[in-house]
Amino acid sequence: MGTLAILLAMILTLAFASGCGSSDDTSTAASTAEPAAADEPAGDAVAAAEKKVAELSKTEGVKFPVPDKPFDPGHKRAAVIMAGQDEGFTAMVDSLKEAADTMGWTLGPPMDGKFNPAAQAGFIQQAVNEKYDAIILLVIDAVNIESALAAAKQANIPVACLMCENKGYEDEIIDVTTSGRPGGEAIANYVTAASGGKAKVLLFDDKAYSIVKTRVEGFRDTLAQVCPECEIVDTVQMTPASLAKPGPPEWLGALRRYSPDDFDWTVFPYDYYAIPAGKTALEQGRNVAITGYDGSPEMVRMIEKDGPVFKATVTAPFEYLPWAALDQVARASAGLETWDTTQLPLRLVTPQNAAKFPKGWYVPHDFDPKAAFAPIWSGE
Repeated sequence: MGTLAILLAMILTLAFASGCGSSDDTSTAASTAEPAAADEPAGDAVAAAEKKVAELSKTEGVKFPVPDKPFDPGHKRAAVIMAGQDEGFTAMVDSLKEAADTMGWTLGPPMDGKFNPAAQAGFIQQAVNEKYDAIILLVIDAVNIESALAAAKQANIPVACLMCENKGYEDEIIDVTTSGRPGGEAIANYVTAASGGKAKVLLFDDKAYSIVKTRVEGFRDTLAQVCPECEIVDTVQMTPASLAKPGPPEWLGALRRYSPDDFDWTVFPYDYYAIPAGKTALEQGRNVAITGYDGSPEMVRMIEKDGPVFKATVTAPFEYLPWAALDQVARASAGLETWDTTQLPLRLVTPQNAAKFPKGWYVPHDFDPKAAFAPIWSGE
């Protein structure tokens, strides 16, 4: 679904598991977003988008939800299962360790799922067999581990997942996430503002990952609402297996099909595809604005340079999410009511504020998770 560049290997695995093929020119028929009827002139639409971009670009004063009911979490054990290895995971695991130390819980050694659903499911079953009190997943779709989740549920072991979107599995897994749609909405507003309300967009889609699917839906729907004069020229269906190939191939195919006058913006579903695609555009002299998602450190640094191609990405508070996740599974383990962690704050990274994201992901300067959660876990 950049630092969620973690998506690459996982999506690769899912693509092969579902028998996806590879094609240089895979796309849908050309589709233009139908703009919503608008009484306001385009200038007003741009001004509204600029206001939204300004709000999403702020790095201070962001409200982070914290439950208001204290409880005694006891002294229990939580298993940690990563989709695979990535620097974003490292940040989340480090925060999990600090949160667990603060709560008085013990974390098992992080298990590397190697971006393989079978391996991830096996680790969940291992955690069940070893009688852990809770399980915390990092970027793993429930649909690929259903039987393992069922085993955890039967054993009354609560499961939380960081940066996931598992609609329909609310009884088996607690998502701790920004969700996908708000990111799509953020990029749609940015494209509207930065293009002066005149963007011709080539949109890339990847249906292999649920959070990516809702990002694309959020972008498409919002652009139609906020940018009456913008156009989605085509929606290109990505072949995840091609990410390891030069180009990548779908992007090369699009560059062959469309002239520089046909589109001036490209919205990719995650940074890992946006980065090589942007480099290819530069090599070919194509002056196209590119956006992504996930706050990959490399993407953020290229945006910071304010070059001709890399324009924006959306990033999440990776070091806050683990505190919320641990609180959730501890409450569930104690038989207490959990709280909503499906719409956590995200930030928009642009050339104007990229320097404030030295790690790529969002690290707030005016919010301390430990100071917020420690008193809640005192049991008083």
